[in-house]
Order: sequence, then structure tokens, then C-alpha cells
Amino acid sequence: MSKLNISPRQKFILEILCRQNCWVKGQEIAVELGVSVRTIRNDIQQLNTEIGVDPPLILSSKRDGYIISNREKALELLKQAEASQDTLPIYPDERANFILKRLLFEKTEINIYDLADELMVSDCTIESDLVKVKKIIEETPCDLSLKRNSDNIFLEGTEESKRNLLSQLLFEEAGNNFLNISKYDSYFEDFNMSVIQDIVLSAIKKNDLVINEIGLLNLVIHIAIALRRIKNNYIIEDSPCLESFLNTNEYKLAKDIAQGLSEKFGINFPQQEILYIGYMILGKRILKSKYSSFHYLENVIETKYIDITQKLITSIYNNFGINFSEDEDLLVGLAMHIKAMDSRIKNSITLRNPILDELKHRYPFIFELAVYLSNEFYKLTNIQMNENEIGFFAPHLGAAFERLNQKTALKKKVVLICTENLKDILSFKIKTEFGNKLELIDVLSIIEYDKAKNMELDFIISTADLQSHFDMPVIFISPFLDNKDIQEINKQLNFFEIAMNVRAVVSRIDCAIVEELFFSDLDIDDSFNVIKFMANNLYEKSYVPPTYLDSVIERESLSSTSFGNMVALPHALVMNAYRTAISVAILKKPIEWGDYKVQLVFMFAINESDVKNLQSLYKYLMQILDDPYAVSRLIKAKKFDEFKGIILDYYTVT
Repeated sequence: MSKLNISPRQKFILEILCRQNCWVKGQEIAVELGVSVRTIRNDIQQLNTEIGVDPPLILSSKRDGYIISNREKALELLKQAEASQDTLPIYPDERANFILKRLLFEKTEINIYDLADELMVSDCTIESDLVKVKKIIEETPCDLSLKRNSDNIFLEGTEESKRNLLSQLLFEEAGNNFLNISKYDSYFEDFNMSVIQDIVLSAIKKNDLVINEIGLLNLVIHIAIALRRIKNNYIIEDSPCLESFLNTNEYKLAKDIAQGLSEKFGINFPQQEILYIGYMILGKRILKSKYSSFHYLENVIETKYIDITQKLITSIYNNFGINFSEDEDLLVGLAMHIKAMDSRIKNSITLRNPILDELKHRYPFIFELAVYLSNEFYKLTNIQMNENEIGFFAPHLGAAFERLNQKTALKKKVVLICTENLKDILSFKIKTEFGNKLELIDVLSIIEYDKAKNMELDFIISTADLQSHFDMPVIFISPFLDNKDIQEINKQLNFFEIAMNVRAVVSRIDCAIVEELFFSDLDIDDSFNVIKFMANNLYEKSYVPPTYLDSVIERESLSSTSFGNMVALPHALVMNAYRTAISVAILKKPIEWGDYKVQLVFMFAINESDVKNLQSLYKYLMQILDDPYAVSRLIKAKKFDEFKGIILDYYTVT
């Protein structure tokens, strides 16, 4: 087939079916793409006609829905479609973001009928998308509002709010690739992103400063947005400036950056735009490069920030038994972060955290430490951190936890099996990504795979599906080692870590999940009342003190405990249960819980004697709750013994 002529929506249908790799009902696909079941049926018929293979690539069943008949062929076609297609937004949320970006980037007003034609959807669908646009704006801390003038729409609000919202949308769209600066080039065709980054880094180096990756990217994105807006004569509003700010390193750096940008792009920066860059810098973690150790830190940062940081580190040890007291990198990083955060809060600067959802999902225990610290920080300072700021705490803690584990952890032994032309690049990527966790024993070509059978290995990484040839696990990766591959390897590493203590963990879970705390077909339609019902039951059965419910609600207010895959894990901030227990509720129907739909709820009540086991408990359960098939089985389980059996048997079955 020379060219695959399919629509963007049809491409997404293929992706959904490849991702699930099992029967999927048309209604499920329709809901995900925001169209009718009839549209899905027509699209699949057209897809099969266009692809023209026998049997059809997509098989259909009135009872079961749709399934891919040849996954390898489907993946090949998807790559072809990806290379030859400028994809329009398909999902309702994507269309809403597209409309918002158009309003923020291009012009003050947009005709809704022109939008419908461009996006190849009906006028009715556009009206529905505008409801989502309004919701996005309402949920964003800004003064923007969507206005309508007959058949035209426009945004009303301050220039600063428009730029902040645009930055947020770009980060969200980039997803896990947010640190790849080239991902943003298409939005700034007149201003090469790498050139902007070089100008910023040059100014930072000139001033003997350093900046972390996320802070740099945030700054570069905001500057690129400012350049494009200034070019279109949208200037930031005048804001009062303290005379003292003009003498700061942040303002000096902002002037140097503005000068470099003006020389390169021929755009004049008014004083208020230089101040805007200065205030953005104030909110980033930028510090004198020579002050990266605790000895010098005392000379450049107020004592109060060091004292707060030391108290937070002590509180982690007192409540979780994790000793970070000798980790100088954590003390320096956290103290500088708290100083920068204090500046952001005082100057009303909101910093978007592009990896918040990933942190909550992939590193629940580390994120829980961050939530705990945010509450301790509030007790010490009376400053309430938002969810984005809590997320910025997590990488500091995660890195410290990793350093602590590396002192005793043994690397897993692996072999890479791939084609000759991929050996160098893939082995380099694996060593870069997993150098502290994996020992790459050898790199074999696919025809040499038999050699691996005589090696002492923990598992194999391969670009060919060789699982049937080995008794040990084989991680099947793409030739590019993408984010999905990295997650699969991390999942295997987590599996090994859990398996080492699986008997002990399973025993604790066996004791914690009991029939008197199990509820199936629970008919409650909002998260607050689910929490209230489960917490009150724990109290009535003498598992928790009377303050437990308030503590769970307080924890939920800091950051939602739902994380996707239909699951929520509510729990108290304080580990003071009379005895450790896990209450379980299977809801009669999914409900809104934070940003996700939830139907399966695990409520943790942890006694202080079990705090030391919390991480292994989280890891074990998250391995199960991250598996869509396992979650589906758990939700369908009506009997307690069946439900508990699925959990306890998980590691003997998978």
C-alpha cells in the first residue's frame, strides 16, 4: 500500500484497538472520541475497505464489539499514518484545547462556523466543545472569560492571564515529552525555541547562575509566548514595581535576556515586559552555581528557609522512619525550592507542574511524602501550597529516596537483543535511563538470542517478541525506547522489588482487607459521601479514632487521591489508626472524583507501627491497580472471597 488514506479519527480508532488488544465495544470508543456509535461503525467499515485485507483488519461482533485481527499489521499501518498525516484534534478535550490555543495565539475573535469547517465537525459539536472551553477557563486560576459576539467568540481578561493559560495548555499537550524543546517549535515558527534557550542559558552563565531543567523550560516557554504576543502588539499590563527589585539579580538577568532577544529577533522589549521576565525568573529555582553545597548555602539564603527544611526532614523521619538527615543534596535543593516558592507566592506567580499526574500515578508513595510535607509546611508557615507546588516537592524527595536505596540495592542483570543497526543507540539509551538499576551484560543480535539462555540474567530486553523462547521475562520494546517501553521496564523492576518481599506484603494485605470492611454495589453518587460512609464504618468498627474522617477530608483537599483507571485511594494525613485496615468499596456506577471517574475505592487506615511498610504496600497494590484487566475483574467481583483472591493471587498469576 503506497499511501494510507484514513481520517485522523479513524487513526485514533486503530490506536484504541491496538492499545486494548482485546474486544472493545463501539459505545466505549464512541464515548472516548465524543461521537456517535453509528459514526464509529461507519469509520470502521471505511477503514477495512481502505486497508483491503482478508480477513478484515478489524473484526466485529454484535455482542463483543471490535478487535484487531493482526496487531503487527495494525501497528505498521499506524506508523505509516503517523508519517503522512497532519492530525486534527479528535477528542472533545483536544478540540477544546485547540480552540483555546487559537484564541490565545491568533486573533481576538473566531467565527464558530469557520471552526466547525476546519475541524470537520458539526455546529452542534462545536457548541458542545465551547462548554468544555468555558470549563477549562473556570478551573484555571485566572481572570479570563469566554465571550460571544453573535457567531464570533473571544477571550476577555488580562494579558498575563492569557499567557499563563497558554503556557499551561502547551505543557499539557506535550505530555511526557514536555522537556523536549523541539515539541514546541510548531507554535513559534518565527522564533526558534533552541535559539531562545541558548540566549537564556548564555545570560544565566554570564551571571554565574544555574537553573534546573523544568525551571528553564518554563522560562523559555513564557519568553517564546511573550515574543509572539509582543510581535502582535499584545503587551503585558503595567504593574507596580518596588524600587528594590531593580537592584536584584533577577532583574539584571531579565535585562540581559531581553537584550539578547532584541538583538537576535529585532523586537523591542518595553520596561513592563522586562519586569515580567524578572518576576518569572523570581519564581524559578535559580541560584549561584558555587552555592550548591550546604556550607555555602548558609551564606546566600535566609536562615528561616534552612530551619524550615531541617524541620521537614526531621518530621519525615519521625513519621515515616526514613532518614534523610545526611542527604546534603536534599537539604540544599529543598531549601532553595522553598525560597523560590515563597517568592512565587508573595508575587502571585503560578507555576504549572507538567508532570503532576505522572508523579501521582507512577510514584504514589513519594507523592504522599510530598503531600505530608505540604501539610507540615503549612503548620510551620501558615502558607497553603497548591497541588502544583506539592508536585514540585516530589522530585526532590524521589531523588533522595533513590540515593538512599542505591546504597543497598543490587542491579538487575539484563541482556539487550536487537538488530545490528540499533545496538549502539539502544544500549546507550538503556544505560542512560537505567544505569543505576540495570547491569547490561551483553548486546546480542536477534539471530544470536540462544546465547542468552546460558547467561545468569534477571530478564531480557528485546525488539523482537521472543517470550516463547525463554522461561524468564522478556520485555518487548520498540526500536526507539519510548516512554511506554521505559514504563514497562520500570514495571518489571518494581515487580522484582515487590517479589522479594511479596510473602510479607501479601500477609499484611490478607490481614488488612477483611469482610466487615468490604462493600459491593455501593450506591453513592459523590466522592465526599463515599469517604464519609467508609470512614464512619471504620470508626464504628473501632479501627480508627473519631478524628479520622476529618483527616481524610483534609488530605483529599490537598490533592485528589484518584489517579485514573477507575481507582481512588483515600486515607488520613495522620497514621494513627488503632489497627491497620483497608476498607474496600465497589461502587454501583462510576462517579466523578477529582479529575477522574472512579468505581473502585481503597480506604487506608494505617497504624503507626506499620508506617515502615507503607511503601511496599503501595507498590504491591499499585502494580495491581495499574493493570486495567485486574481492575476490571475487581470491579466485577461481587463476593468478598472472589475479590480478595484476585488481589492475593495476582503475583502467582501474572
